Amino acid sequence: MRITLALTLPLLCPMISFAAPRQGTAAEKPPTAVEQSAMDAEKGFIAAAKKGDVAYFKRTLTDDFSFVSFDGQLYERQDMIDQYGDPGTDILP
Repeated sequence: MRITLALTLPLLCPMISFAAPRQGTAAEKPPTAVEQSAMDAEKGFIAAAKKGDVAYFKRTLTDDFSFVSFDGQLYERQDMIDQYGDPGTDILP
């Protein structure tokens, strides 16, 4: 029994260490220029929606803009301006 344990233990230890998840070893990469631009645009949208900044939406949304809401309905540019034109909308990123 001791011989089997003595032979098996050195074989199992390296396998256990490889199977253990590594934590904190991968450094987070900074976002690329495109990713940063998308994050900035999302933050701008959220800030404009909270303030009810109609000028932001008129400036940012194209004339042929459309979007599908969570309910599956297709809406157009003016619908979004109407929806987010009043201050106090609380949305999350």
